[in-house]
Amino acid sequence: MSLAARIHNLITRTKGLNDIHDDLATVDTVVDAIKAKTDNLPSDPADQSAIEAKIEEMEGGGFATGTDTLEKIRDELTVIEGSGFATGTDTLEKIADAIAAIQSPLSAKERSLLGAGAFKGFQDYFGDAGTANGVKSAYWTEVTNGASPGTITIKNSESSLPVYVELYSGADSGDDAIIHTTTKYLISPYESDITTVHLKLRMKVNKVSDTDSVYFGMGLADGETPAQYALIRKAGNTSFMFRTKNSTSTEDTSLSLSANTWYTFEIRWTTSDCKLYQDDSLVATHTTYIPTVPLGVWARTEASSTDGYLYLVWVQLWAE
Repeated sequence: MSLAARIHNLITRTKGLNDIHDDLATVDTVVDAIKAKTDNLPSDPADQSAIEAKIEEMEGGGFATGTDTLEKIRDELTVIEGSGFATGTDTLEKIADAIAAIQSPLSAKERSLLGAGAFKGFQDYFGDAGTANGVKSAYWTEVTNGASPGTITIKNSESSLPVYVELYSGADSGDDAIIHTTTKYLISPYESDITTVHLKLRMKVNKVSDTDSVYFGMGLADGETPAQYALIRKAGNTSFMFRTKNSTSTEDTSLSLSANTWYTFEIRWTTSDCKLYQDDSLVATHTTYIPTVPLGVWARTEASSTDGYLYLVWVQLWAE
């Protein structure tokens, strides 16, 4: 081989070695980059399985690892830790279940009585007032009329009941005692976000066949005569009845009550009817003459030729 040919071959080989050297340098750079990315990856399949288990745990706890960043998950865990959960020992699924239980929806009645619903209802067990005279002014207004006005008294003289309120009519004709919420709590099913108004109470009367009068339920009045109402009533010598009244007329259903017997009544009022439950049994449904304006709780005893008593243990007013 000529000298020229040998020199040409040597140059060609040298160029090839340089190219290989450059390629190896590139590979080294790539390997270093890959190593930097993979240093924290599991060293064996067992570690990989542990990571996958943790991811499944996160998904079960309500985190979507495909969309929730680790930073977001970290922040959520911080909140959870502050709520008394130990994320080191409590699984995310367990924590999620506990939070869901805590945040389970309250009933419409519970929301209303807690002041969180469409209507801020109230319940009064009267015992908060101790044995002093009078009812809580936050809920009630007291009215007494007549020559010898009636009385409104908190009592605890019955062994089976801790406390109750006694409305005594007074002894002379025209005397009476009234409690109402007309100036403090008015409610109507015609208001937005309300479909049904409920009034539930525990009561008894001392007699059912005398000339005194007794009224309790829902009415629109700050005195003796409601303009519209849904009431359990006994006017003079008449028997007890459930009466509803709108601006036009009244509708009645007779009731059977015994003297000195405790009853639980509930009035359910919607835009289409008024229903009365006595000890959880439906006893009346009125659909014709039902109230069309907001009403409050209203109770009254009135003397005629005889006196009378109305006793209330508790009252609940709420909406749903």
